[in-house]
Amino acid sequence: MRTFKTNLLGLALAGLILGACSQTATYETADLMNEQASAKNGGFNLSPFGMSGENLAISDAPCIDATSGAAFASSVSGSASALGTVSVSYYNTLTHMVYVFTGLESGDCVKLNSSGGTTITSSIVNGTYSVPLGSWKHGDAFNTIFWVGTNCQTNGAGNTTLLTANYSLVGICTETTLSAGTTEAICEGEPFTLTASVAADGNFTGGTIEILADGNPIPVATAAVTAENKSVTYSGPWTTAGSYSFSARYVPTNMNGYKASVGGPSVVEVKKCDDCDDTSFKYQTEDGLDITFFYNSTSPLTNAEIKFTFPQIKNISVNGSYTAPDRKVYSVNNNGNNTVLTWKGDISCQEGETSFRFIVEADCNASGKAQIWTSASVNGEEVKNEGTPNIVVDCN
Repeated sequence: MRTFKTNLLGLALAGLILGACSQTATYETADLMNEQASAKNGGFNLSPFGMSGENLAISDAPCIDATSGAAFASSVSGSASALGTVSVSYYNTLTHMVYVFTGLESGDCVKLNSSGGTTITSSIVNGTYSVPLGSWKHGDAFNTIFWVGTNCQTNGAGNTTLLTANYSLVGICTETTLSAGTTEAICEGEPFTLTASVAADGNFTGGTIEILADGNPIPVATAAVTAENKSVTYSGPWTTAGSYSFSARYVPTNMNGYKASVGGPSVVEVKKCDDCDDTSFKYQTEDGLDITFFYNSTSPLTNAEIKFTFPQIKNISVNGSYTAPDRKVYSVNNNGNNTVLTWKGDISCQEGETSFRFIVEADCNASGKAQIWTSASVNGEEVKNEGTPNIVVDCN
């Protein structure tokens, strides 16, 4: 009686690998069979996995790199009284299906399928037999039967056993990355580029690398993966303010063994700028008495109210107003003892900084110093900052 021992753990692992995958593309069974006709005729049956030949593409299931194929090995054993016990463990690499035999003795014979099959004994080197993989994808079934006998002519009871090695191919890992989105919002029309890349072990070519906008199944950018190129870029245009999320994906050919992978998301924030810079306030003065202030707004201001506080200056108003050297006219809080000067007008952020020039005289006190300027506000919001300290002059 023939005895078979199956590595249930290995088969269970293979089942988990297949079960965890998501089905996202279709590969025609006829195409696969045409590619693998010679393998099937030689005793190997490579077939599409799942109903209707659906491809197990994008998946969180395990995958292999250049060195990890053996980690997913399955095994099967068989025995006969004159033959003893023979085992084979099997797994796929990036390019081959590998079978490692144990228990073979000198003179034993190994054939494919049956006693009438092709003899492969001489192809087993140091216990290892390998078969090149042609066109394949993750999850394809690679099924093989080995006939093992005490010699190549025997077929008698107790002299032979069959080893049925059914395996679901483990796809080759790919890693898809998407460059980071904006760290700060960009203005409408401002240039910004996202780059998606894919990498993998082996002679990695075929398939496409794509960038997709959130909620849109049609890529906004796509490129073929070749020996020379494994990336694609997307540069907008960013013409409308909003928040835009993107992801990247590698889509395999279903014939090169590589698994699909995804990257991202990355978010591009776009704002309406009207060509305005960030809010800023500064001043320039040589002597503390001839002072020019500069203000910039992030948005145009209509009928803005700007107040400047000069605690210790001599009166510069005439009939309750002050006309500055730049011809701006200010109202004052106290005619004859003005400390707060107020200007009202429009500020267009598209014309650069708005300047305000004052020429004043110090109203000195017993301390010998005068606080010329201490604060400024725009529409009630203080704009003084660390770069604009109080302006103090020495009266001595």
